[in-house]
Amino acid sequence: MKKPVFLVTFFTWVLGFFLWILPVAGKSVILNIAGVILWFLLGIDLFLIFRLDRTGSDESSDLEHLPITQYLTALNISQKEDDIFNALKTVLLSEFKYDKLVVCRRSPQDLSVLKVIFSDGPGEFPKKGDTLSAKKGMWAHVLLQNETVLLSHYRENAPFEFRLTAGDLSHTPYQSMIGWGVNLDDFKSGVISLESSNPEEYSEKDLELFNLISLNFASSYLRVSTLDMYKKYATVDGLTGVLNHRAFKEKLFEEVYRARRYDHPLTLLMLDLDDFKKINDTHGHLYGDYMLRIVADIIKNNIRMVDIVARYGGEEFTVILANANKDMVFGTAERIRHKISVFPFEQDGVKASMTVSIGMASFPVDSHDGLSLIQAADDAMYKAKKSGKNRVETNKSNGGT
Repeated sequence: MKKPVFLVTFFTWVLGFFLWILPVAGKSVILNIAGVILWFLLGIDLFLIFRLDRTGSDESSDLEHLPITQYLTALNISQKEDDIFNALKTVLLSEFKYDKLVVCRRSPQDLSVLKVIFSDGPGEFPKKGDTLSAKKGMWAHVLLQNETVLLSHYRENAPFEFRLTAGDLSHTPYQSMIGWGVNLDDFKSGVISLESSNPEEYSEKDLELFNLISLNFASSYLRVSTLDMYKKYATVDGLTGVLNHRAFKEKLFEEVYRARRYDHPLTLLMLDLDDFKKINDTHGHLYGDYMLRIVADIIKNNIRMVDIVARYGGEEFTVILANANKDMVFGTAERIRHKISVFPFEQDGVKASMTVSIGMASFPVDSHDGLSLIQAADDAMYKAKKSGKNRVETNKSNGGT
């Protein structure tokens, strides 16, 4: 409602007080009562008009900040990094104009490097997975500042040597940016930046909103990444990077259920390094750890993307090969055995060799459930041990080397 309408109504109500409420000589009682009722009804009408006006203003305000509300809600319920990145992109597109959005963070392995973890906008560079300098360039400049960075016409007066590579400021299509260093872990390790080809796209009035969006993004990213780290620790073997014993069993039972439901075969490999105790006794446990990491890499590099490798315990590994019977994967097992036997293990000048005994069993031919499948593959592996080691054996007598 417009203010003039409200003021006219209010004026009429005040005037009614003098005309209808105050006693006037010669007026009948009925007219006095009617005046009071009319004045009272007009007051109710005035109140309702005021409330409707306030409600309309509140709704307008809610609509104005709807993207921010939706953004904060999305961040609170997100459990995956991709969901957080999509929420960030959506809200920034609704509140700002940009040609390039980049989110990067320091590499834990090399603090001199920033790794791009999200990118949106035309052009290939920088894109997700690219590395940026944490010492020179635009993002390094933002990272080193204590507050939000606003730059206009930065092709002419940039406070950094280059954007991505030496000399690129002479031809980069972007001319203004807003960026902030944020905590993507326990310290300021990340940068969120918006760039525009408009040399004066961003100003001081953008700071508060940009900072609000960035702070909430950083908080949610830290929460989700920490959760992912805990999940990884719970499922991944810390030494070799493959699944641990508990995660292996969960995956195996899932795959057996799927194989039974869809009537597909499933094969399990059980691998045990031969005479591994001698390696630890002769060269020490650090050398043994080195061998285990190499063996895990050899196994991963010689199976399909859909196959699952795990460290069963000690020097034992397992491989789950879905939708495959023993005949189909015997060659895979042989290739793994051969690659390990010929690998030139060497660390700190110490050379050694290693062989592996492999047992194979399939569901439902050799087992009726996950536990019996493990036992069948384990029996086949001990069969390979007793037959001279460095062999592949099946649960039945129809294969081996």
